[in-house]
Amino acid sequence: MNLIDMFIFISASVGITSGLVMSSLLLRFREFVSAKSDLLSELIHCPMCTGFWVGMTTSCFFDINPIWGAFIISIFSWVVIQVVDSIISVGEYYSLDDGE
Repeated sequence: MNLIDMFIFISASVGITSGLVMSSLLLRFREFVSAKSDLLSELIHCPMCTGFWVGMTTSCFFDINPIWGAFIISIFSWVVIQVVDSIISVGEYYSLDDGE
């Protein structure tokens, strides 16, 4: 696997994971899943858990070892979502400061 394919694999998988975990478009889906089970609710709201399963699934399309792909996407998803949440929090903090 070359570097470009790896970049596409990671970008696509992290995008799918962040869409499932954070997207307002899939809010009703997350609410539906949460109503069915506490375990499924925890899994669909956790970027590492969702990233693991997304990585395992997408690694089959890229001919990557599913376990390796699952762990890589789990870690990358968690890091990306934490960075995005931090940036949003800083932006909200400073926008509140401007309004006073």
